[in-house]
Amino acid sequence: MAEILGPDAVSGMDEAGKATALPGIMHRLYDDLHIDVSFSKYGLREEDIESMVDLCYTGFKQDIDGHPRPVTREDVVMLVKRCM
Repeated sequence: MAEILGPDAVSGMDEAGKATALPGIMHRLYDDLHIDVSFSKYGLREEDIESMVDLCYTGFKQDIDGHPRPVTREDVVMLVKRCM
């Protein structure tokens, strides 16, 4: 994906470097296209975070359990906050 979206940015990088560079490449693409994909843009408020995390644990528990690294509730809260 990084090679397709930012070939100049990842030229000469190994796979790990490309994977590390991809979020920045995606961020620049969204900025260039004036796209806001934050949760707050779609109406999520700070006071909704706990309910959102509850939803994650009820509706997507199998995905959380299938993650290669253990994921705690605090991890999901932090991730949702970062997506705000």
